[in-house]
Amino acid sequence: MFIAIARPAVEPQGPDAVAVPGSPAVPTLSPRALHARLLDNAAARRRRGLERRQAGRNDDAAYWISAAPMAIRKACALRQADFATLP
Repeated sequence: MFIAIARPAVEPQGPDAVAVPGSPAVPTLSPRALHARLLDNAAARRRRGLERRQAGRNDDAAYWISAAPMAIRKACALRQADFATLP
């Protein structure tokens, strides 16, 4: 009997503590760095939605555009809770 061992369709790239056993832990971010990452995430979601809309994929575009405000709300909540007022 011959058994073929198939490779996974998606292989992890870089350190990912969940996907690669024995990989280094993902460092914890400072509140300001997390805030910046959340805002970058929101901008990326908005860009993705606009790209999908231009490609004529309106249902997919609606999902990505509606997902952007959620990341902005998380960033605002983090800013109010974890660090001092910015100038």
